[in-house]
Amino acid sequence: MEKQSTWKRWLWPAACIALAAALIGSIFWAVSAKAERDQRTVQLQNVYERSLDEVSGNLSNIATTLAKMRVSTSPSQQALLLGSVWRLAGQAQDAVSALPITSDISGPMLQFVNELGDYCYMLSKDVERGATITQEQYDTLYQLEQRSQELFTQVDARRMEGIAWNLDEQDAYPADDAQESQIAKSLEQYPRLIYDGPFSERAETIEPRGANGAEVSYEQAVAVAQQYFPGTYTDTGEVGGQVPVYSMQCKQEDGKEYAITVTKKSGWMHAVVPLNEPSTDERANEGMVPEMEQIAKDYLESHGYPEMTSAYAQYYNGVMVINMAPLKEAVILYPDLVKVWVDIGTKQVIGMDAHNYVVNHTDRTLPNSTYSFDLAYERVAQRMEITDYHIVLIPTEDLKEQLCYEFVGTNREQTFVVQINAQTGVEEDILQIIDAENGTFTY
Repeated sequence: MEKQSTWKRWLWPAACIALAAALIGSIFWAVSAKAERDQRTVQLQNVYERSLDEVSGNLSNIATTLAKMRVSTSPSQQALLLGSVWRLAGQAQDAVSALPITSDISGPMLQFVNELGDYCYMLSKDVERGATITQEQYDTLYQLEQRSQELFTQVDARRMEGIAWNLDEQDAYPADDAQESQIAKSLEQYPRLIYDGPFSERAETIEPRGANGAEVSYEQAVAVAQQYFPGTYTDTGEVGGQVPVYSMQCKQEDGKEYAITVTKKSGWMHAVVPLNEPSTDERANEGMVPEMEQIAKDYLESHGYPEMTSAYAQYYNGVMVINMAPLKEAVILYPDLVKVWVDIGTKQVIGMDAHNYVVNHTDRTLPNSTYSFDLAYERVAQRMEITDYHIVLIPTEDLKEQLCYEFVGTNREQTFVVQINAQTGVEEDILQIIDAENGTFTY
């Protein structure tokens, strides 16, 4: 009896320990399972957010690319633009397919991007075979551009609002959602497509031309910076890369502070970033632009830059960023852009970015134009009303530079820039000018 009693005495604690271990194990499993489930939920949320960003971005890029088709007169450029739309449509299709949205939205949207992509692919092949785009086809492309822009506006508004993805029901858009009806309405309006057939950084890779002289000391670099922004300087180290620089911080007597970099070779002023808030949160208006451009021009020329002209402006709360380009023999040198920050309240220069100038500027011998300006003008005037023109030097994708005739004009009340090769007549590039609330941009 004594042995049995002892056995029972040990059995109960052992059972309790085993039960506790099982309980702890189940709790640990539950916690681990919840953590794993939460992690999967976060990962899934991130996938959906990325997909929605891609849908929005692709629709925007499709609309912009189709807009450029309105003013293109070059078959090679037209084929390139149409091929880009086909590629973007394919990317949009993949992104839409990854979203947990109702079939009455995903179905028409997928049909739209599929048919849009296939239509542009078919048209690009016709152009490559020598066919000319008809006015009816231009009209169809314009309708597709409008639908793409409307869809982008609706989708991007939803993206900006933020979506609480319903991961259990796989339904992100409730049936009574007003935003859904707007998207559906936009999808219903795109044109039917009838066609034969079934339902694509330059500066970081080149050797700097400007900052390639003798190396300067930190003290010499500070002396250069003092000429632009006088104050008390603190050494914040050195930065390597394509353009090695001395990094420093400047504090002026009035309390303004700047992060400044000066190239180690040649001692060029490289960049100045203001660290204080601007003096006002006032937004720029169109009437301010000429005065601000003149301030930027005078500032650069007072520090030894050649004659400069403004290319375009971007403005934010309290600050205007003027993109300035040098002139040589009346040719605008776009590779050598310098960005200048002007405080709208004080009308003082508070920053600059001369990286492109440092990398690209050199004493060039400009090529001669051999293609007729009048022929280029006549071609471009077929597709847009020309309001201005220049001779420009542009960077090309093969890391070279090309002399071009640049024409600025409008088509359907939107502004475009068309650049025609001044030696071959090839349409090198088309940019769309967007006048937005915070500045003028090119795409």
